[in-house]
Amino acid sequence: MMTTLGNCKVLGWYRWEDVYKFSNNISSAVYAFGIFNRLPKEKRLPIDMPNVVYFGETGGQEKIFDKKHENGKGRLETSFHRRMKEHVCRDKIKLIREEMLTAENFIGIWIAIPKNHMESNFVKTWLKASESELISCYSCIHGSPPRYNEAHKTNNTKINAESFSQTKVKEINRASLENYI
Repeated sequence: MMTTLGNCKVLGWYRWEDVYKFSNNISSAVYAFGIFNRLPKEKRLPIDMPNVVYFGETGGQEKIFDKKHENGKGRLETSFHRRMKEHVCRDKIKLIREEMLTAENFIGIWIAIPKNHMESNFVKTWLKASESELISCYSCIHGSPPRYNEAHKTNNTKINAESFSQTKVKEINRASLENYI
């Protein structure tokens, strides 16, 4: 977790309903969604929690002007605020609500932001690396990526592990690894 935790400020866990109270003050973040019946402790990491269902990242760009804001005049929005709105309308939060929520639980969001001293040209790289690192650590602990991180799941094809081509691939990988070591 060197990339993520070494270069971020962990804001902690919040109820989904509270995210809009501060989301327009966050320009870039890595985040996780989970299903809970009690909010986790503020600094608890999402990678060891089986009820985490999604990791994401957004940011590294300038604020966006939203012409459709409810006051009719529009306003500037951060990319984090915009992404949270997209999750509700057509994305992960909508799916989670439809498929997983019950009367006893709620959606929680964990948020970590880049440290203030991070150079702006490095923020997007940090976001991508941190999201991948969180998903990788979660996958190692739980045996598969979170439910809604579809792009990180392996295709389960019916490849014959003993076929000629698979045998050759294993030999090449083994030789490459031995040469590297």
